[in-house]
Amino acid sequence: MKHTLRTIFSIMLALCLCLTFAGCGGEHTHTFAAGWSSNETEHWHAATCGHSEERSEVGAHTYANGKCTTCNYEHEEHTFGTYSEKTDTGHTGTCSVCGKTVTASHTYANGRCTECEYEHESHAFIYSEKTDTGHTGTCSVCGKVVTEPHTYENGVCEDCAYEHQEHTYGAYEKTESGHSQTCSDCGKVVKEQHEYENGTCTVCLYEHQNHTWGSDRTCTVCGALRPLYTVNEDMTKVYFGEYPQTQVTDENDNDRSLRNSLDTAAGSAPAAGNPGKWTSYGYYIEGVVTDHMWYIDVEYQGSRYRGVYFTSYRELFTMDGYSHYYQKDNGYETNTVYWFKYEPIEWRVLDQTGSKALLMANVILDSQQYYFSLENRTIDGSTVYPGNYKESDIRTWLNGTFFDTAFDEYTKAIIPTTTVDNSVSSMPLNEDFDRAKYACENTQDRVFLLSWEEMKSVAYGFLNDESAYDQARKLQGTDYAKAQGLYVASKGNSRWDLRTPTIWGDANVYCVNYDGTATDSRVTRTDVGVVPVLWMSY
Repeated sequence: MKHTLRTIFSIMLALCLCLTFAGCGGEHTHTFAAGWSSNETEHWHAATCGHSEERSEVGAHTYANGKCTTCNYEHEEHTFGTYSEKTDTGHTGTCSVCGKTVTASHTYANGRCTECEYEHESHAFIYSEKTDTGHTGTCSVCGKVVTEPHTYENGVCEDCAYEHQEHTYGAYEKTESGHSQTCSDCGKVVKEQHEYENGTCTVCLYEHQNHTWGSDRTCTVCGALRPLYTVNEDMTKVYFGEYPQTQVTDENDNDRSLRNSLDTAAGSAPAAGNPGKWTSYGYYIEGVVTDHMWYIDVEYQGSRYRGVYFTSYRELFTMDGYSHYYQKDNGYETNTVYWFKYEPIEWRVLDQTGSKALLMANVILDSQQYYFSLENRTIDGSTVYPGNYKESDIRTWLNGTFFDTAFDEYTKAIIPTTTVDNSVSSMPLNEDFDRAKYACENTQDRVFLLSWEEMKSVAYGFLNDESAYDQARKLQGTDYAKAQGLYVASKGNSRWDLRTPTIWGDANVYCVNYDGTATDSRVTRTDVGVVPVLWMSY
């Protein structure tokens, strides 16, 4: 029995010794995986020996653009700080934890990105509601909703294309081409042509200005009836009839274009024996009518123009040649076409009686000889001197060429025939001369020249002194008169003929000098101006 117990005890002691030696004498070595294990904050090598609590090389992540440079762990729960770039197309942000840079589209809520708070700018609104007061639109990109007034351009909203309905138009803007109104709410401009009735637009009350007169004196544009004459405010001047006066120059593109159009309408320049569309003036060279100066009248865009062309200068005297030419002095050259516009004639009111007014042209309109010859004539058995007004060229020209050029059938109708005093009472009083020798019969004329006595009439506004430098008698010539050969003095004034013959010579007539005094002139001179006078009924 004792032997059995001793055996059991020995076995147990041996086991204890074995266990003791095992714990103290030989340690266990853990093994770990080659790959990395990781979580949100760190990485390690996990034990492969069954001791799961054992880890090797535990360390925090070291990130580069969102990925750990040690274990390649990709960070997931990013914390983006300030976004470095924001545009309409998206935003760019860097994670404050892992450094990852992300460029992404915005996530909008009513125009603002929920992530970077960027406010969308380039909206693409779809408008769901439009009224006269404004529109409501939703941006198709960011969802922003706006309600705002229209931005109008000529009545149409530039944003939603809404056309304004209830317009508030202001006053009419009026031009020759039409009238327009602008809505004060939307800026819409409505342009319309005038609706004329007798010269006045029935819509905007605009009175047409630049008339195009037909042969019946009615404007072809506005239907207005052309007045026979107009009068200035103080009733001292009347505008009546038309005559070529102001030259068309080359000063600007419009004038050059006008000249080109007129040249085209006139056709080829005239020549002796081949005038084309032109008419010869029939002027004299050494006593013989010679075709060397022509004219043509052209209608263009509602106005009349006269073209003048000459191949040689007009002679200073009709009977004998003279080497000085005032046309050239006035700037006009041969073989050149010049154009002059027909303009209303300005008349000075000399007298009024009943329903008639005595008118004198306020400018020198032309330049013509009094009579072409220095020779006496015999008519009905009587000697007629070159200074005889009744038989003069100037009287024929005034009541023929000038009358037909300046007036139409309607204005002619209010120019009455007048008894023109050509007796000795119209001549200077001088007992040393036989005034009756040169006086002639009174004439029945519609247009005439002033006499010596009328030129001194205080009632007509002149000084009763033929030697006075009378401002009222100083006159200047038109461009057209200068192109005819009018003499122009240094201050721009010129001489102009009276109808009265001198009392001492049979081939001279009185005229007004450029200084306002009275003088005389040879009847054959072509450089003395013409100042028509007439009575007008009104």
